[in-house]
Parts: sequence; structure tokens; C-alpha cells
Amino acid sequence: MVATALLQRYKFFEVFDASELEKLAGLARDTSVLENTVIFQEQEMADMLYFLLDGEVDLYTTVSATNPTRLFAGEINPGDPFGVSALLEPYVYRTSARALVVSRFLEMDAEALRALMAQDCALGMKLLRQMMRATLERVEVLRLHVAALSKPRDVEED
Repeated sequence: MVATALLQRYKFFEVFDASELEKLAGLARDTSVLENTVIFQEQEMADMLYFLLDGEVDLYTTVSATNPTRLFAGEINPGDPFGVSALLEPYVYRTSARALVVSRFLEMDAEALRALMAQDCALGMKLLRQMMRATLERVEVLRLHVAALSKPRDVEED
């Protein structure tokens, strides 16, 4: 369990009322890792949801089972969730996460969090909305990375 004041420092948690913050804080554990630590790997069971507090975490994916080349799949900023596959069936991480520097994050047991979301639907809806916002922001950053690497194509204008 962590103090609700810790959650209140981050924009992600600003939509939750005091009671909801208390419930979420009760599921959270404050954890730190050293630089270059793999937090989870692609295809592992997604048993934890994470929120970066301090540090830098990058996400990676492999091209395919026959081509194990690792590709950058996103960066996590302080206050952002990661490991969101813990909330979506089949509960398997779709990327790997690695701390680039000494990093501190919250981890929440996914099964307990899913049970809380089922019990408190208003909290669950707020959590899913915040996850969607964070995910869409991450997709936009990736879109810009891909655009920067892409070869321009001629586009006909009307």
C-alpha cells in the first residue's frame, strides 16, 4: 500500500475522488529497479499494471517468432501507466519493458485491480478512460516516430 498523497502528485490520478484513491493506493506497491532492468517481457502473463513515478522506461517488441530483432515500441514518461495488457484479455504483455536508468514505479496486482473494477464500476470506468488517454498519447508519439522514419510519398491534391 502507498499513501494517497503519492498518487495525487500525478495527473493520471486527478480524476479519482478520495475514496477511489484510497482503494487504488491499497493495491499499489512502490518499487525501484536498477538501470537496464527488464521489468517484464513480451508474451509473459500480464499479472501487474505499472505506473512510472521516476526514471525512464522503454517498450520493445520483436518482429516475429522467426525474426527476434527488437524494435522500439514506445517510451514511458513519469506518471504514465504501462503493462496495460494486464487489464485486457488474454492478459499477456505485448511488449517488453526495460528501465533505462534507475527507475521507480508503482505496481498493482492485475487480478485484484480487475476485481476492484468489477466491484466499483465508476472507478473502473475512470481507470479505463485514463488508460485510453495515456495509450492514445503513446500512439501519437509512435505515429510521429514512424512518420519521421518514413520515406515521403507523392500525394495527389484535389
